[in-house]
Amino acid sequence: MKFLLPLQQLKNRLFLQFIKVLYGIEVRIANTAAERLAAYLVRHTAYKAGALLDPQELTSDYLEDALDPTSIILVAYQNGQPLGTIRMTPPSEKGFPHEAIFKVHFPFDKSKAVEIGRFAVLPSSRIKAHNRIVAFALTLSATCYSRRVGYDFWLLATSQSLKQQFEKLGGTIVDLEAELLPLHAIDPTAPSWRFYQKRPARYYWLATADIVPNFGQR
Repeated sequence: MKFLLPLQQLKNRLFLQFIKVLYGIEVRIANTAAERLAAYLVRHTAYKAGALLDPQELTSDYLEDALDPTSIILVAYQNGQPLGTIRMTPPSEKGFPHEAIFKVHFPFDKSKAVEIGRFAVLPSSRIKAHNRIVAFALTLSATCYSRRVGYDFWLLATSQSLKQQFEKLGGTIVDLEAELLPLHAIDPTAPSWRFYQKRPARYYWLATADIVPNFGQR
């Protein structure tokens, strides 16, 4: 296994280079204020199209929340134009974002995990094949980053339909069997709760070493 993992990492990097050369799609970490703003704009446009924004969020052109300053944000570009984004949030003193609404027992060391969220692709990119390539590039880039810095596990709070779509990109997703906290114990301002109210979700985990995205799956 110790021999195979570097080979998979090399394969992933070659896939990303292939996507860059063939489609002009490149994924970068949003390190600057301008790059982060690009991610917030993509989110807002994609979530607005999916009717996932609160009324107060409709008054702005971008979508940012309290988790962003401590998160790793990736942005997919094609010829300099942002197309998609994904966020990785490590645990804070209060835990992971969705621990604000779920009671959960983690079968691994929490310091070795990040919560995946704010996955979005612009509606203008949703030609089936093109959308799949952007999502593939984001997932593969997030996988490479996670393995490089030592995040062995991903957490996902998503609906069953989106879980199935995510599984097509690679990896075996396991239900954490988390229980929703009593309403009186939930902070109504928590970003995870506001999103959950619009799209009820289950809480899942997967090992990053098992994520081998399949470019050919549909």
